[in-house]
Amino acid sequence: MSENTDPQSDIPDSAVASGSIEPEALQAFLMTNGLENLKCELCGGPDWVLSSAFGGIADTMAQTVVSADKHGFVGSTRQPFVFIFCTNCGNTKMMNAALINARLKPCDPTNKQLVDQLREIDQKGRS
Repeated sequence: MSENTDPQSDIPDSAVASGSIEPEALQAFLMTNGLENLKCELCGGPDWVLSSAFGGIADTMAQTVVSADKHGFVGSTRQPFVFIFCTNCGNTKMMNAALINARLKPCDPTNKQLVDQLREIDQKGRS
């Protein structure tokens, strides 16, 4: 497998999973935040499965478009995401794993800046 040569990304193509979130911690986080009451907006189904059920890793790296210009140049970045699937129709929800990890471990030095930014955004939204 070839490695990623994108100068803006230091993440190799072989790093498809970041492994920054333990599946059990993710499950508890989602349950605390309403997963048990979440109904699929497509089929009304109540049952969801975490991406970790398909390989034991809760979060995976995904390429996301962040910009596009009038000449067709598309800028993208690779970020860790968590996926949940409706077991009835396959509807998929994608959540930012870095944000979830920051909420799970707010005192971790790597998460502190993101937690501070989230607090600032929360404060601006309330004023």
